[in-house]
Amino acid sequence: MAEWKEGRLADLTLHPIMLGFGQPRTVRGRSMFAEPELGRKIIDDVIRLSEPFGTVIVYEHGIGRVQLAASSDEP
Repeated sequence: MAEWKEGRLADLTLHPIMLGFGQPRTVRGRSMFAEPELGRKIIDDVIRLSEPFGTVIVYEHGIGRVQLAASSDEP
């Protein structure tokens, strides 16, 4: 989820979801918030895969939060 302030990205949170793998046919493919243990694994994977690009993500309260670089007032 992105939050904007004065036309600039102010906050970016990552909410882990699952698509019902292994669930009944009526549930599969529908996005749902991941259970806490799976959610932690998903965010940890995103953290690990983002590190080579210099992207810093922290896990807090069940979500990932991308740490944005401080920017100057220049466009």
